[in-house]
Amino acid sequence: MAIADLGYLDRGFDFRGAGEFSSYFVDLDTDDFSPALRYGLANYQCGTCLQKWYVECAAEETTYAVFAVKECVRHDDPAIS
Repeated sequence: MAIADLGYLDRGFDFRGAGEFSSYFVDLDTDDFSPALRYGLANYQCGTCLQKWYVECAAEETTYAVFAVKECVRHDDPAIS
């Protein structure tokens, strides 16, 4: 699942194909993310479910998530125990 602000398309962020496949994109509630969203920082954790996220933030004074992807953990990886 990917998260994206499809309205950001008008501001120059290029999500190729996002309009055609918009059902795969949903809005993200980042109120419970830690640390607080900040442009230039990409790794966050949800305080509710503890899921880790990669988040691209808008380069604006009051930032918000432009694009986010959940971190994938492979349970079949022998390096993870």
